[in-house]
Amino acid sequence: MTFRRKARDPQLSDEHIRRQSSITHLAFVQFGTRDDAVSFLNTHNERLGGRPLDRAMSGPEGYAEVEEALNSVVRSNSGTAE
Repeated sequence: MTFRRKARDPQLSDEHIRRQSSITHLAFVQFGTRDDAVSFLNTHNERLGGRPLDRAMSGPEGYAEVEEALNSVVRSNSGTAE
């Protein structure tokens, strides 16, 4: 007898996976540490109206918004003027 686990969560599309991977990589590069990147991606952001990771995966516009927010956070943390 073979048992198969039922999928409980919907599968992500290739495009969702690509955006998730890309924004995660960008956050790791920008912050320089795993903990800071994960914290940014998973913490509610008022400006974005939710978690940056969820917003980035929602579509190209959301990805661009998160990318800009990420760059803004990194610039402000480094003291670099825009």
